[in-house]
Amino acid sequence: MTFKKLYAGIYLVVILLGSNLALSAPYWAGKGAVVEYVAHRDNTYVSGLLQRGVPPETVTTVSMYYLRNGSEYTIKAYNTSYLRFEIIEDSAESFRVRTELVLSNVTIITNASSPRFWSAEEVINHTCRLGTCLYRLETLKITGIYRILKQGDQVVAGGKVYGRTFLWIDPTEPPENGTVLFDADGTVLKVQRLENVNQSFKTYSGTFGPPLVKIYTNKININLGSVSAEGMNVYLYDGSDFVLLSWFGLAGIADLRAMGIVTMSLMDQRAGSEGLQTLGPTLYRFTPAPQTQEDEGEQSPLTVGQDRDGYGRVIFYAVLATFTVVLVVRLKR
Repeated sequence: MTFKKLYAGIYLVVILLGSNLALSAPYWAGKGAVVEYVAHRDNTYVSGLLQRGVPPETVTTVSMYYLRNGSEYTIKAYNTSYLRFEIIEDSAESFRVRTELVLSNVTIITNASSPRFWSAEEVINHTCRLGTCLYRLETLKITGIYRILKQGDQVVAGGKVYGRTFLWIDPTEPPENGTVLFDADGTVLKVQRLENVNQSFKTYSGTFGPPLVKIYTNKININLGSVSAEGMNVYLYDGSDFVLLSWFGLAGIADLRAMGIVTMSLMDQRAGSEGLQTLGPTLYRFTPAPQTQEDEGEQSPLTVGQDRDGYGRVIFYAVLATFTVVLVVRLKR
């Protein structure tokens, strides 16, 4: 049996498990769906780091390198910040996604000639020296719009394709070792390893799993403009809803790059004290798209953030079987 025939057979089994899998995205993806993440500030956490001698300017909730119309901005936030994704349009070919990043207690470092895209009313103070300016703002909001193609879950903005969305795993076309997640700026990010995690994961939006899916990527190097970064990414998904729960990593994320964000580090400092789990940011809100009466007749969505029934587990393990068999076949070749 050839590799293509084997994969096709497993794919067919997955499709037969439910009509909702005939789509290229999870059941919840549609107009009105919202996925939001948070990076809380926690004073106890901050005080502990400062007492150990960590420089206060490095204890951030968000640290990022941002490109806007050719200008470079280094942006840091020190108070609670939010990153929100909302599907505002669902067409036959793609989803249209509106993003909103809301930062609090912000420092921006940029060239003196760079345009100011923030409100002057938010500026607390600023200084300029030797062609570099530092601005301190109460809040900063960055918004954007991009598309996710239903064919391959590719993120597109300004006519450029960046790679797969990280918001979900496509249950009909699950990633495997070597799957390209990001290809832009001279950097290619690929899946290096997949792991089945038989544990639950607590978020502000409820408890997910088991099962969970953890994806590890290859190590990458980013050299763009004045920024240089290296490392690998880790993504954690629910095994039934296939939604991203948390992640760790600086760069190579298509959805963020479509917003102009080249590198970004988020840390929910409060998660541990709240009895929650996180790799960096924490899932704050997960709202599936409102379902039409026709949709409800075709499928029964799993309850978000609560214990799943056997249906979701069957889907997950079928997808996991695809991962496993594909890997075994390739090792034997």
